[in-house]
Amino acid sequence: MQELNNSQVRQLIDVQQAFDASEETRGKLRRAYSGSMRWGERSGQSYLLRKQGAKEKSLGRRDPQTESIYKRFSEGREATKERAVQMRERLEEMAPINKAMKLARIPLTAARVLRHLADKGLLGRNVVIAGTNSLFLYEALAGVQLQSDLLSTGDVDLLFDARRHLRLSVFGEQPESILSVLRAADRSFEIKENENYRAVNRDGYMVDLIHPLNIEREQNPLTAKVRLSDATDAEDLVAVAIEGLQWLISAPKTEGIVIGDDGLPARMACVDPRVFALHKKWLSERINRSSMQRRRDEAQSLAAAYIATHYLGLKFDDPALTALPAALRDMSEHIERQGKEAYAHEQQD
Repeated sequence: MQELNNSQVRQLIDVQQAFDASEETRGKLRRAYSGSMRWGERSGQSYLLRKQGAKEKSLGRRDPQTESIYKRFSEGREATKERAVQMRERLEEMAPINKAMKLARIPLTAARVLRHLADKGLLGRNVVIAGTNSLFLYEALAGVQLQSDLLSTGDVDLLFDARRHLRLSVFGEQPESILSVLRAADRSFEIKENENYRAVNRDGYMVDLIHPLNIEREQNPLTAKVRLSDATDAEDLVAVAIEGLQWLISAPKTEGIVIGDDGLPARMACVDPRVFALHKKWLSERINRSSMQRRRDEAQSLAAAYIATHYLGLKFDDPALTALPAALRDMSEHIERQGKEAYAHEQQD
């Protein structure tokens, strides 16, 4: 675990602030200036018409008030568009610097998927990132970088919260499938044959859609599936149930900004690093996992625990974690101690 130097920290903060401002401007465009306005003739009179999505409604007959509304909308939209372009250009100018300073960490495909999930309003609401990719956010929040062997992965897991009503239609757009969101990130994504919870691109990078297995009702994870859209199995991913994820759904979540291999930022939402650490520790003790998987689970657990307590000031006795099973929380003392033993000497050196 290597701490970022002062120049890297300053650059990372600048990128995060610039990205926050850019997202705020883009959000304003979508909220206040979505659709269009025009003057239209109705019954021989001119009316101001506002179109959003497929619907168009009248805002009133043409008069000084509606002319003022039209002017404010047109001028405000153009000014906001120009500001959004300027902010995007600023982020693109920062991208090669981010790469040169070795801040570009998360695989490009994963970063693109994150961006499109966020654009569609799904990230942090219907889906959060689970698994190894979460470590990219934890290290960015802490201002450290982990060894590449802890981070290497050829897939990203999307944890679906079935308690939330799916809202794929955002800002007047037509409903679409999760697969179409992935294809916006990479056109080569296809549903894997006989595994309709998994999409694979031409480079072999995989995206899995998962949700918690309810042990009381569902005995076979392969048949305990949840559909996110009205599309058929052949047209969209279907979330597959996995044991042990029920704790992650109700656990605290963490959001922040990571930087993709292209040097551009992306927003990530995933489970709290303490919950990640406890879940990985639980996985490391599962006899159905290989010895290599268990060792990696243990190492990732200790890294997340150390980041949470040493850098982020989080406590394992936080009341926010009481929803987790007692047996899981009982592991916290062990991983907190082991994490400190594993990493504290590196910071002293």
